[in-house]
Amino acid sequence: MADYRVDYDAPANIIRVKLDGFLSFAQVEEFCHKLIDMACSVRKRGSNVLVLFDCTETAVQTPEAVEKMKDTGLRIRQPGDKHATLVTSNLVKMQANRNFSSDHEKAFLSLHAAETWLKTDTI
Repeated sequence: MADYRVDYDAPANIIRVKLDGFLSFAQVEEFCHKLIDMACSVRKRGSNVLVLFDCTETAVQTPEAVEKMKDTGLRIRQPGDKHATLVTSNLVKMQANRNFSSDHEKAFLSLHAAETWLKTDTI
């Protein structure tokens, strides 16, 4: 069954997103609204928005869903924010990094590497 989770890890100051399976467009819209709300909440605390997307168990999404998620990422991102994406293979990592629009987005194979990059001040 397709599902998603959006949680705020306060000690690490990271919004953790877990995507599982093939999401309906309605689920994608709901997910995007939750992510925007959580990003606004983090920003009100005076923090940069750091997001870790765990896509290790997600299916390929429709072009409309991908566009909606990409649009949401662009809407919430401000200078100093970072988005890391956890993927399952070097091929997916290469494709993701090639499609990212800035140095503030990066794909990783390792959870530890993704978290370390998010927490560093340099990009």
